[in-house]
Amino acid sequence: MAEAAVSFAVEKLSDMAIQKVTFLLNVEDQLTRLKDQLENMQCFLRDAAEKQAAAADQLIGKWIADIRAVAHDSEDLIEIYALKVAAPRRRGLRGWLAWFPRHVYNLDRLGHAIEAIQRRLGAIEASRKAYGIENILKELGKGSISSSKSESVERRRKVSPWETERHVVGLEEHVQRLLAEVVWGGGEGLQVGGVVGMAGGGKSTLARMVYNHAAVAERYGRRRAWVCVTREFNPKEVMKAVVMQLVEKEEDRRTVADVMDKSPESEVQRMLQERLAGGGGYFLVVDDIWRQEDWDYLAKAFPDQGTSSRILVTSRFRNIPRGARYIHEHNGLDSDKSWELLLKVALIDKNKGKCPSELEAIGRQILDKCDGLPLAISVMGGLLQEQRQLKSGWEKVLKGMDSYLGRSDDSVMSILDLSYHDLPPQLKSCFLCLSFYKEDATIPARDLIQIWIAEGFIPSKKGGEETMENIARSYLDELINRNMIQVKDLGKDGVRVLNCQVHDLLHDLSIKKAKEEINFEALKEPFDLESFDKHRHCVVHYNNEGLVASKKNRRLRSLFFSGSKSEVNLDGVSSEFWESFEILRLLDLEGFGLKTFPNSICTMVALRYLRLRSNKLDKLPDTLGNLKRLQLLDVSDNHRLVVPNIIWQLESLRHLFMDGQIVCEEPLRLDTLKKLQTLSFVWTSNIVVEHLAELTSLCKLGLGLKEGVDANKLFASMAKLKNFVSIDVTFAEGAFASTDGLESLQHLIRLKIRFQVPKISSFENLLQNLSYVTLIQTDLNEDPMPALEQLPNLVYLKLDQALDYENNAMVISPNGFPKLKEVHLLELYFVKKLKIGDGGLPELERLYIHYCPRLMILPEKEEMRMLRNLQELKMLWVSSRNVKKLQDPKYSHVFSNIPSVEVDYKYDH
Repeated sequence: MAEAAVSFAVEKLSDMAIQKVTFLLNVEDQLTRLKDQLENMQCFLRDAAEKQAAAADQLIGKWIADIRAVAHDSEDLIEIYALKVAAPRRRGLRGWLAWFPRHVYNLDRLGHAIEAIQRRLGAIEASRKAYGIENILKELGKGSISSSKSESVERRRKVSPWETERHVVGLEEHVQRLLAEVVWGGGEGLQVGGVVGMAGGGKSTLARMVYNHAAVAERYGRRRAWVCVTREFNPKEVMKAVVMQLVEKEEDRRTVADVMDKSPESEVQRMLQERLAGGGGYFLVVDDIWRQEDWDYLAKAFPDQGTSSRILVTSRFRNIPRGARYIHEHNGLDSDKSWELLLKVALIDKNKGKCPSELEAIGRQILDKCDGLPLAISVMGGLLQEQRQLKSGWEKVLKGMDSYLGRSDDSVMSILDLSYHDLPPQLKSCFLCLSFYKEDATIPARDLIQIWIAEGFIPSKKGGEETMENIARSYLDELINRNMIQVKDLGKDGVRVLNCQVHDLLHDLSIKKAKEEINFEALKEPFDLESFDKHRHCVVHYNNEGLVASKKNRRLRSLFFSGSKSEVNLDGVSSEFWESFEILRLLDLEGFGLKTFPNSICTMVALRYLRLRSNKLDKLPDTLGNLKRLQLLDVSDNHRLVVPNIIWQLESLRHLFMDGQIVCEEPLRLDTLKKLQTLSFVWTSNIVVEHLAELTSLCKLGLGLKEGVDANKLFASMAKLKNFVSIDVTFAEGAFASTDGLESLQHLIRLKIRFQVPKISSFENLLQNLSYVTLIQTDLNEDPMPALEQLPNLVYLKLDQALDYENNAMVISPNGFPKLKEVHLLELYFVKKLKIGDGGLPELERLYIHYCPRLMILPEKEEMRMLRNLQELKMLWVSSRNVKKLQDPKYSHVFSNIPSVEVDYKYDH
């Protein structure tokens, strides 16, 4: 990580030299010399890191820490004075005369500060030879484990970065045993089972396979929930998490969440018990219980009313849960399954499951040190994959394991430590950001990527041929490929990661390394914000106490508040405190309960990331336009927030998130936002509509069309936006609702339409790139299939309350939808039959039907047989006639070929 710190400092210095910040005078030469010194130091860092890893040498460790501290201070210094030296001045002679003395003073102070850093670097250089640190570029060449790391990241971007279910090996027998003992065994009433074993042994993976098993899904349907408990037991949060998974579709999730936030724990428990009571039973997984008393406290919330309800508890402690009907000990894989898993991860071309003979002995030795633990095996497999099946690379990995395992009795943590050590500098920086999240948190990939960009970890490609967002995606894929991050949810394409998670041991590692290397700390109440002065990155776990702070902070780079969603008292925080964050880049106040925007935040001119989502703000200040470096602004989910016409001043903005409830005193000017990629959501009445066509970087738009806007003309004007690939458009009542103008958007890949579109236009020979279509409450008065099946590259289709016509059938033509893979039919009240012509839907893999009460008849037997690629059929709230059809012997062999079939909430119209 010291490598990364020095790299960032060098990059900053280079930028200043290139830009020749206004009137640098003689300071320019000092900056150049400082940059050269830091670049020279980079040459020795890798050698130092290798020596320190091999011998755990404390002297070398201190030398690395000293360089890291100098690099951090250099970066801080550069940014502080770049902001001051380049500060705008008033026009005219009088403005110049007022500005110039201050400018010279700042340059003089910058020069003295650089001299102090150079003296520190001189002392570090003097100690280098004493520690035996040589120039790795001269002495070690390209043979180390860490060689070509950056090239590896680039190479990985050209191939599929990971495979789904790669970690699942040898668990089927355990799944069947748990099904027999816990799910089906025990008769009526509430039954509790447990899965216990070592950390990293695959307990959660096993429980997840049971939870997702087709038989369990069919038996319990939507009355299933999964909740993680974590070491810091918070029973109210656990119960809230279960309730939110049981919320019905017709309920307002925000309202349910707000009620629970404002309610005492006893009331939340009552709400949970009401939802779990009756209904034929429920199935819960309570993952990662740490103490028996925590389970005893939580168990009281789960009712037992004579139904066949089941709870599966996982824990790394054998005596939890005490009194369970069945405890399944799971401490990893046997040697054969361990070897199978290692090869699946380590071999890029998979070699049909066979290991090259020259690598097998080395691989077996590596495997022996993993103790059969899937997490350790997967992480080591990711590390071996980096070696491209070179014997020398595998030998170096084995040597590294021997070195790290000799330091600690905890073999798993030693293996994870080695895997972190092998990461390229830029991936180490990205990995450390995982410490900003709570244990077992669901991490939206979009948020994580935006944090990396705001922190400055993602390089911008010259010429702009690739966006920083795409480069960051490749970094995420690489961390997934190395098994440092786990995929939780995929996008509609089955490839793009929507949400991810981190194993708790890897989360512990990220916190440990972040504290060592980037001065990270998670602060909890009670605390004094003056303690921020010690840290560069902080997460504040806050409840309801007022905040008190006065001391200035010149080091903090990122600040995340996490905690109460009730009203927060910021009266104790002086304006001087906010103003002291001279180089703060990230400020996250999501769900913090703010009612008034602290105007002093607008003095944080280094700010790049400002998230104010889910607060109670009334108005944004006019001075927000001072934040010229702001890349992300999220003010969504603030009821009736007043937004002044200052957004156009945020010229660095890349992502702007608002919502349909914002209030604008005048239409917002947008034409200056040439870097804006995401704009979501905004009504046309709140913006200068013509400016949308000038957003040359726009990729994704969430737009509400009000009455009086010519949609066809608007979309035609946006046809020149070559990066514009996704639109979510809502037609207000009375608006001219037509899809004709969409035909101009030839680059469009994703389309979502909401409300009042009576007809879908013919798309023949148009919209050739369109792959994902969602129609919600569109009230179509005719079958949309003839128009939609003209889209040659359509792979995903969702119709949700989309039809309003009295017809017997939706008809798919012969050979229709040649590439369609996934179909969702939700609440189509008037559709009675789905007909598929010969050769239709040849690539369909997933079919979901939810609450279509008149859809009495599924596709006929021969039509179903044509769906030879169907992998998943899910029907919720369907007619009992369809259920009987599934059970009909004439159809049984057809449906038996579908790997996953789920039927729930049998409904008779």
